[in-house]
Amino acid sequence: MTPTDALRITPSIYYQSIKVDHEPQFEPDTGDLQFFDRRVEQKQENKFTLVNLDIQYDFANDITLFSSLAWFDTSIETVDDFGKFLTRFGLPPDHFQRGLQDISTERFTWETRLSGSFGENFDWIVGVFYMDEDRLFLQHVPNDGLQWCTVALCGADLGPDDSLFTGVQTNNDERLAIFGEVTWTINEYWDVTGGLRWFDNEQDQLADFYGFFNGGPSVTFGESSESDVSPKLQVAYRPNGDHMIYGLVAKGFRPGGPTNLVPAAACQADLDALGLGAPLAQFDADTLWNYEAGYKGTLAQGRATLNAAVFFMDWTDVQ
Repeated sequence: MTPTDALRITPSIYYQSIKVDHEPQFEPDTGDLQFFDRRVEQKQENKFTLVNLDIQYDFANDITLFSSLAWFDTSIETVDDFGKFLTRFGLPPDHFQRGLQDISTERFTWETRLSGSFGENFDWIVGVFYMDEDRLFLQHVPNDGLQWCTVALCGADLGPDDSLFTGVQTNNDERLAIFGEVTWTINEYWDVTGGLRWFDNEQDQLADFYGFFNGGPSVTFGESSESDVSPKLQVAYRPNGDHMIYGLVAKGFRPGGPTNLVPAAACQADLDALGLGAPLAQFDADTLWNYEAGYKGTLAQGRATLNAAVFFMDWTDVQ
């Protein structure tokens, strides 16, 4: 909607719900065109909601303010047949055994950009980006009547508890970025673009696992914090309106975060071999420098379009 000639407001809502009564799966262990005789219907329910609000206001002197707010929520609930896995412990394949899983994500994002021009030779844009995301991962394997299992009968003592495994993991991811870019049109042939993006990422993770398959209860907490600057420089040459040759240098990154649960007792030999001694609490971001040169243009009097590029990437601290 356009309350005024300068103001435009665009709200939107997307909702989707998917229910699956049974999951199709290919299982090579059973042979061609054969299927494992499952005792549990593998159901799935997936819900997705996205609410977005875009606001744009055009000031005088060719200055434009754009702001976008979005709320995203999704959840996936599944029921799996866990009996096939338990046959490795000597249990009969027809045992009724469920595996329950619930994964949900709630994310809020906000971005605001201000763009404009200085005279006829400079175009600019500055902005800020913010995101706050919460994730929940819940997995539960109830003890569906296996309390009688002992080492003599099943090859393992599954214990008297009502849960073979229960795991709850929560993650929070908060990101803030400030960015800006300026393009200088030197003349009708040359222009130069330079930009910077500063970011700060904060993450924390809490994992609470217990049950037979976890070897008992365990609680771990991890967090990570990092900030950096990503620059960009591009030079473009346009001999005429049909051809452009450009060169680009830019730095990118992929955020790090807290590490998942590492069972130190079981992995101590590997940790020692890596020279770590103890599990790391977080992994750092990896970075990428991209060097690119290319051509974009039209040929044969506009009847053909050609885009070509050559690039070199220097990827360090790969996760």
